[in-house]
Amino acid sequence: MIFEDCSRLLFLYQLIEFIVKRTVSMRNLILIVFCILTIHLFGQVNYTYYSKLEVEQDLEYAFKKLTSIHPIFLEKKELADYQNKFLIINESLKDSMTQNEIYLLLAPLYASLNDGHTGILAPMNQRSKYSKTGGKAFPFFVNIENDSIYVSFYCGNDSTLFHGGEQILEINGIEATKMVHDMQTLYGGKSIATKQKRIADKFRFLIWILYGFDEDYELTIKNKENEIQKMTIHGISSDEFMQNINKHLSYAVILSQMTHIFCCGLPALFSVLSLLSGLGLVGVMPSSMEHVHESMHEWERPILFISGAVLI
Repeated sequence: MIFEDCSRLLFLYQLIEFIVKRTVSMRNLILIVFCILTIHLFGQVNYTYYSKLEVEQDLEYAFKKLTSIHPIFLEKKELADYQNKFLIINESLKDSMTQNEIYLLLAPLYASLNDGHTGILAPMNQRSKYSKTGGKAFPFFVNIENDSIYVSFYCGNDSTLFHGGEQILEINGIEATKMVHDMQTLYGGKSIATKQKRIADKFRFLIWILYGFDEDYELTIKNKENEIQKMTIHGISSDEFMQNINKHLSYAVILSQMTHIFCCGLPALFSVLSLLSGLGLVGVMPSSMEHVHESMHEWERPILFISGAVLI
């Protein structure tokens, strides 16, 4: 039996050796295997799963705590309606669930109170775990106005692709308006504008937890000239995000220093030359400097405003 097993192992080894020699070198084979493993492991998180019983116990505690504190439940009808909503959620529970899944069940329930002060905290710790494993993120900051999504700032590697103000019509086949409506169900409050501001602030997180988008984003964009374009934008890692943000901050600092030359440096130079001329240490103010001085007065206010805006 032992010899028989050895023969089989030897045959298997010879078969693998033959395949390797006929196709690729061992080094290339190892590289291929490594790439495959990297693709599968990239951005994967070992999420903690909670049993159905644990979730049921948490739901029961949340219901008792909320209904005993919130004044809306002084009305019996409101209390009965809310109890029915909890029962529906209980019936939809799976045998095991992640923190993200529990959040997506409970957040609309709390938001239905239409109270901006009552809600459930988003599981940002899960997002942090995802980012630390190399997970990719939506590379934009956005503004949301009247159910429409606009590019506020592009954090990708090619900063020339977007300049801000472009309207995002669709992401991975889902209309932007539908996304905004889906996300609004997670936040309470009567003010739509306040909800949409909160959505814009958390958009990169929400697009991940609601739809699972991470690697690539198929976008339909309407630019400022009202031209509609389709493009694929790659997600960026947490490290890339910080590098690109720091790069733009560096440009802002350089620009602010350059504006200081005009708002502070040159006027100081003119003042010194005028003083030296008045004291007789300099014969006359150079005519070219006088011309520049007059030109500076014409641009003084705009330059001061620009310098202040950059610093802010």
